Amino acid sequence: MRLWAWLGSNYRLVVFLAALFAVAFILPVFFTLQVASVISSYEAPEIDSRFSFPGAVLIGGGTRYLRIEAAPGQNPEPDKDFILAVWFRIFSLPKERQRLVLLQKYDHTIPYAAGYALALERRGREILPAVYWRSVNKRGRWYQFSKLNLAPRDWLLLVISFSEGRILGAHSAVIRSNETAGITLLGGYTMEPGRIPYSDAPLILGSVTPSQLRAWAGPLGIFSGYKLRKRFNSIMTELVENPLKLPTSARPEEVRVWTDGKRVLQGDPGQTLTLIKASGPKAKDSSRLKRGSPIRQETNADRVSQCLPGSCS
Repeated sequence: MRLWAWLGSNYRLVVFLAALFAVAFILPVFFTLQVASVISSYEAPEIDSRFSFPGAVLIGGGTRYLRIEAAPGQNPEPDKDFILAVWFRIFSLPKERQRLVLLQKYDHTIPYAAGYALALERRGREILPAVYWRSVNKRGRWYQFSKLNLAPRDWLLLVISFSEGRILGAHSAVIRSNETAGITLLGGYTMEPGRIPYSDAPLILGSVTPSQLRAWAGPLGIFSGYKLRKRFNSIMTELVENPLKLPTSARPEEVRVWTDGKRVLQGDPGQTLTLIKASGPKAKDSSRLKRGSPIRQETNADRVSQCLPGSCS
């Protein structure tokens, strides 16, 4: 009875204490839920499981790179069409006047060495893919292609194609979040006949010489065959839709190299894949372009074309 009498005479205090309890308990819960909602809205969506690439290997310029022993099928041939496709996830994009070599097949100790390579360059705010393509008679250079819509840590598919013995082309696909990826044409060059970049050097994923490159190297495929250009589009589409599956559009004899990142799964015999970890004193960074060296240059022998491989004339 005394309790009820006290509550009746102090009802204002009781209401105040009840309100204070509600505020002290409910508001923290409300704000916690709101903060969790905001944080979750800023979290990057998970990338499609097709692009998890369990065989991907961490590489670094001059410190860690993959070496695949040389084989004839790694080189383009005059009478066969050629495709090289490789996946990378790059931590940091090149800085101004910097070239990050992603893949190379030439002897870097020889000036103007025959062979080919694949790199990224920066021109202002634009990131350009570049292809080194030089024949045994020392004809060729670095060729730049159209800019990429690329951010750090996106998965990037780069494709080099060579058809009809004279048309060098490049395509790309960028994977971010759960967006539907498509193949993008980056342009091409029509060259004088006979510019075949034959090299006995091993195929390197990464760079032998020191640079700022830090990336994951994913699956790699090299295909060559007669009139393969008629199936270029279907092969590239399969590479994006099922990147871990060997494209059915390529015949078995046309598969010269196929890896999941750390293992050669199919291709010409003798292509042992080794992860090289460099040691010793740190050498000078070779990724910086010399001041005054052109980012883009064209000659009369190299006509820029925007046609699909196989449709140029």
